[in-house]
Amino acid sequence: MLWTTDSPLVMSAVSFAALLPLLRVRLPAGVLVDRWDRRRLMVICEGVRAVALGSVVDTLAAGRSSAVQLAAVAFLETSLANPVPEFRSS
Repeated sequence: MLWTTDSPLVMSAVSFAALLPLLRVRLPAGVLVDRWDRRRLMVICEGVRAVALGSVVDTLAAGRSSAVQLAAVAFLETSLANPVPEFRSS
């Protein structure tokens, strides 16, 4: 975003949107993940992430990038990344 707007404030807002789910979404989501089918949840999360990232590629190719869209995609990307923690037996 910095290369299109030259605004550190916009870049900070997008970065904040990427970090916000770590504070607000991850803990409540952990409770829900334990109650749902993990395989199905992973497929849904990966599908939503793919659509969100595809929308960024589409808007960048069309030359219509928006800070609001990038912040929303950053929020979704962090929220949906690896909702099921990997447990390894020692």
